[in-house]
Amino acid sequence: MKREYWFWVLGFVFLLLPFTASAYQIDQQQTLANHQFDAETYAPTGQSFVPQQPYLLGVTLKLSDAGGFGIGNWVKIQLREQSIDGAIVAISQERYLEDCFNFIADPGCGLGGGNPAEITFLFAVPVELEVGATYVMELRVDPAGDGIMVAHHTSDVYSSGGYYKLGMPYAEDLWFRTLAPDTPQILVSTGNQLKRYDLQGKLVSSEAIPQNSSKEDARDLVWHVQHGIWVFNGTFQPELSHNQEGIWSAQTFDGWSIPNNGSYGGIAVLGDFVYVTDGATAGQGAAKGIVRFDATGQSPQRFLDQYEYIDITLGLDSKLYALRNTYGALDVINPADMTLLSSVSLGHTSSSRAVVANAAGEIFMASWNGYLYHYSPSGQLLDSLYLDKDLCDIDIHPQQGLLVSNRVGQVWLVDFELQIQANFSVGNQGVFVAFAEPSSALDYCVTAGSNTFYEWIESVSFNGSPIVSGDNQGYFKHENTGAKVYLDQPNTLLLTPGFRYGTYYEHWAAWADFNGDGQFSDDEQIIATVSDAPVLTTFDVPPETRAGPLTIRVAMRFDAPPSSCGIFTDGEVEDFVVTVE
Repeated sequence: MKREYWFWVLGFVFLLLPFTASAYQIDQQQTLANHQFDAETYAPTGQSFVPQQPYLLGVTLKLSDAGGFGIGNWVKIQLREQSIDGAIVAISQERYLEDCFNFIADPGCGLGGGNPAEITFLFAVPVELEVGATYVMELRVDPAGDGIMVAHHTSDVYSSGGYYKLGMPYAEDLWFRTLAPDTPQILVSTGNQLKRYDLQGKLVSSEAIPQNSSKEDARDLVWHVQHGIWVFNGTFQPELSHNQEGIWSAQTFDGWSIPNNGSYGGIAVLGDFVYVTDGATAGQGAAKGIVRFDATGQSPQRFLDQYEYIDITLGLDSKLYALRNTYGALDVINPADMTLLSSVSLGHTSSSRAVVANAAGEIFMASWNGYLYHYSPSGQLLDSLYLDKDLCDIDIHPQQGLLVSNRVGQVWLVDFELQIQANFSVGNQGVFVAFAEPSSALDYCVTAGSNTFYEWIESVSFNGSPIVSGDNQGYFKHENTGAKVYLDQPNTLLLTPGFRYGTYYEHWAAWADFNGDGQFSDDEQIIATVSDAPVLTTFDVPPETRAGPLTIRVAMRFDAPPSSCGIFTDGEVEDFVVTVE
């Protein structure tokens, strides 16, 4: 009889946690594991890889609590050049993994081992890499905490690297993924509407931003790879509005306000912190400075309250850039301790409204007089470009360049050479803009197998394009498959099971969300069968199906026909995003 390993469900839960917004593309990966070893005992521990994308957002490893002391541990990634002792390129956020983080049991259970959980480590800003060069992600574990096990596979399944153990390279691999930025979209806040556009200015989606308690207009906004969208919502009684996968919430802070100027109200995000500008207003809004909200639920704090600010952004150099006024008084701030690093003057006639900075600390400023200015880190003017009057906001992306908007609904995409790449209108009201990775517009129901010890989905092939993934511990979503299905011809679907011992008769089912409503209905089921061998079938795409992305869910269950939603015991579920042509 098969055993029921309920702690496998937690592996599925952690699978959903790192990026719930389809905010990245997987660059390099190895997703097989059959052993674990203690990362601290065998330190220095790491994995080498060769990037194919020029920027790195973060890395994901499979880790387990090794137990022993009944406490958690702090863990981070040091990105190194060439080898485990190479120069450090970047250091990720440090994450606290509580005791038994890979178990369903409550913290403090004092257990070790268990099914590894996927843990994602993000860098403060995208890290620029040399495509084709070798890098090493070193796993750093606090020796004072509990042991941390890292999952690995005992064969050379990733051809461009290998893991380090006791500082020695091996032709074996950790289970890992490297996460690269996807092609971004443009987020717009205008007229209390949150809109998404592609880089050419085509509207992707639109929804209302809930008004704050005083019915004031929403202002600047920012996007975070884990926490979703934050909006500076209001003026004299603003709220920090938060959108996570379509669910809105809000919080505020005593004394926080901004003068009633349609271009004021800045916001920035770094790690778990959201930073907003605070300016003196009448009555209870007399406080000033920068208010820092904590996404983990800790109380907000105010810093630099001897100044008032109209805009704040995070530069690509991981520093905060905050404008004190419209005369170009700019403060550069260390976000770690909120100390003032330097002050720069951009000129008293600049009509400053919003600023950003690149990785070299060069400053770009959007001005009310219609110019986009480019300055050196010390404030020397290097270049300028006239766009249109009343510019009010700016954002920056390491690959795409600059986003600029104005008071009458115009948006510009401008490269770092100050060449206009796109210009479009989003209406006739004031506009605030931000780059954001593509959002998962549809939130499909939760499903997974909780035990894949005996069987799993080994591969799925669409029209002869195989997607081999092996055991994914119950659930996996394949975002960038490259597979295609066609409107004008029958499509083939080949389902291949994986078995640890012998073979079993498995119940297969698959659904395609042809109408794009975020559900897998009965009339969208494309196969239901039982077999102990690979299954080949064909299906037609309804002619009314829109060209573009299509999500197909494949489920394999041992003891009964699977449903499109829900957790079951033995088997696996995988979602595939394919392209309809």
